[in-house]
Amino acid sequence: PGGGDVRVIANPTLNPGVIFGYLLKSPFGGDGWIASVDNMEDIIGGHIWIGTLEIFGGLWHILTKPWAWARRAFVWSGEAYLSYSLAAIS
Repeated sequence: PGGGDVRVIANPTLNPGVIFGYLLKSPFGGDGWIASVDNMEDIIGGHIWIGTLEIFGGLWHILTKPWAWARRAFVWSGEAYLSYSLAAIS
């Protein structure tokens, strides 16, 4: 009951125009917006794009200092980091 054929996704969609095109569709009307993804290649390609952006964003934050306005606006202690992180996920 349920399920379907299992297949290997050997050629995911890496074209940024296709992947980010889903975000640029109108959520109103018949376009469908993000829910209009209709193949597994686009889903896997989107995950590859998001993972790559997350890795580069992490490297950016590791290698650069916060901007001056952020250094002045926030408290820089372990307790503050924990509270900011908890606030971000809540």
